[in-house]
Amino acid sequence: MLEIIIHGFTNEKLTTFVSPEGKIFVPPVGELCVRDRSLAEFPKYLKAQLSRHLKQFDVSCLLMSFRTFRVQILGEVKSPGSYLVNPLTRVSDVITTAGGLSAVASYRQIEVRRDNGNVEKSDLFKLLRMGDSSQDKTLRAGDVIYVPLARESVVVKNGVVRPGKYELKEGETLGDILTHAGSLVPDIAVSEASIERIGKDGQKEIIKLNLDDKAESRGTVLRDGDIVTIPPMLLYQGSVKVIGELVGADTFQKTVNRLSGATELLKVGTYRLRKGERVRDLVYNLGGPTVKADLEAARIERTGNNGELEAVQIDLSKALADPSSDQNVALQVGDTFMLPPLPDNIYILGEVGRPGAYPYNIGIEIREYLTQAGGFTNHARISSARVIRVANPKPRIFSLDLRKVLQGEETVDFSFRAGDVLFVPRSEIVGWRDIVTVLSEAYFVRSLIQTIFPK
Repeated sequence: MLEIIIHGFTNEKLTTFVSPEGKIFVPPVGELCVRDRSLAEFPKYLKAQLSRHLKQFDVSCLLMSFRTFRVQILGEVKSPGSYLVNPLTRVSDVITTAGGLSAVASYRQIEVRRDNGNVEKSDLFKLLRMGDSSQDKTLRAGDVIYVPLARESVVVKNGVVRPGKYELKEGETLGDILTHAGSLVPDIAVSEASIERIGKDGQKEIIKLNLDDKAESRGTVLRDGDIVTIPPMLLYQGSVKVIGELVGADTFQKTVNRLSGATELLKVGTYRLRKGERVRDLVYNLGGPTVKADLEAARIERTGNNGELEAVQIDLSKALADPSSDQNVALQVGDTFMLPPLPDNIYILGEVGRPGAYPYNIGIEIREYLTQAGGFTNHARISSARVIRVANPKPRIFSLDLRKVLQGEETVDFSFRAGDVLFVPRSEIVGWRDIVTVLSEAYFVRSLIQTIFPK
């Protein structure tokens, strides 16, 4: 309800109601549309209309009471329904009246569906955390407020004023979310920030970031489920070198195996070690092993108290499956963690026509491998063959009577694996130098020969 006062040669006071269509009746002008006009600009508009009929006058207006109308609120609120409001009511007011948002509601994708078909978005997070009042829309008759589910989110674990879970809007970057989470706290390792995410192949990925490089790192577009970590400096006590088939070790270089002297082309990386971390922590934090990793051949190389190089063999499959396993070895500053790839060959040595390495293929039987190796020599003792398999802590040996196997009289109770060595001895044991020469590239050669032929 409006009170209109006309000042001039005569003073007149008129009380009028605003219709649901936003119209009023003012004699002698007649019907006027005041919809979408503010109370501050209305007197000027009214004076322009009255000037056609009156001279030397002024107009003032007083809002006596608000018109009320109904709006609906639907979706993730505690009491959805229809509510009576007035033109000064805002989205946040109706949400409060409806009992507030549910635990799974979106704060940032709230829709205001206007009666004319337009849809406006309200981001109440920006209102509450950043004071952006433009996000709190005023309401009109016929409006429908829809609060959807919060579908995408990221977690900022630490390193910021307000760590926690944040709803993610499409296209938002790390810089956007860090702004929402407040400024960075002091004494953090900005060069060791990371994003942990699940890749398209279902494997965990670790993206290393240096927040000192603001343009590049903070421009990283985030995905649903990302976990952002900015660790404190106190966590770090040194580094561990990582060589081999780990997702996070992504630089290839030629590496000398310090135990055998052989040169290998492997993935290499540096891992900043946290206090108390073990092998399992390192592997998971670097994204896990690749599909090519030989989990049974993992090892840690470290310098012992006597200054000599030591190798700690690890069954990584056990360490990953059980954190309390004795295979989940504690790491030390200066360690080198090695995770070699699975070998691509098997080796047929001894009394065969063409001893050497042969491509491994799943399902190929011993007979086919022996054919590739040129069959037996006249000196072969085929009833005493051995299959040597690399395993921690020492190679495993399988005995085979190849005569019976080839004649079908004996069933082989194992399948070849990549890296296996089939050794066919001579009728009389001579010439070990040839065997050592063929196997010299394998780091386990000494323990292998000693295991088969102990002194």
